[in-house]
Amino acid sequence: MPARTQISWHWLAFLIAFILLVALGWQGKQTQEQVLATNLSVSHSLEIITATQSMLSSLQDIETGSRGFVLTGDPDYLDSYELGLRQIEAHRRTLQGLLEQRTFPDQRWFEQLDRNIAERLLIAAGNIQTRRTAGLQAAAERLHQAGGKLIMDRLRALLDAVERQERKQLAAANQAVSETIAHSRTLALIGSLLVAALSLAAF
Repeated sequence: MPARTQISWHWLAFLIAFILLVALGWQGKQTQEQVLATNLSVSHSLEIITATQSMLSSLQDIETGSRGFVLTGDPDYLDSYELGLRQIEAHRRTLQGLLEQRTFPDQRWFEQLDRNIAERLLIAAGNIQTRRTAGLQAAAERLHQAGGKLIMDRLRALLDAVERQERKQLAAANQAVSETIAHSRTLALIGSLLVAALSLAAF
């Protein structure tokens, strides 16, 4: 009878150790999937941040190019202006595509963005045209009175709001990854010790 009890205990110990090994494997797979999902989220946030910065860069090219031409009359400044014009719409489409699954920003944000972009482009084009047709003094006066700086400040605020939101998500995602990995390591350590103890007890 004691021999049978000892044999039963050996089998039970092996069975529990096997179950623990399976559980550890499952936990490792779950951790890997969670980390992968978080990494995808991090990558998406970084793409959004890059898109907002690219859009702001194009707007700044338009602003500095038109301003430089107004103040100097040097047509070389129009190169950056025209580059910004060519890129702004593509950056706008990219940003909207990346933000489709986000709750922020909403449609009203895009409407404000588009309205301010349109106003900024009209002001820049008007400043350039005034410089060409009316000269430096008239163009400089228009430059200071047209409100281009105010609109650029609005555009920066709109784009900065999205970037700040994405950076918050990045911080939360990084924290979640750290906690998931730490939890997984703790479980793996405890599980490994239990498996080792059960394996020794089985002999």
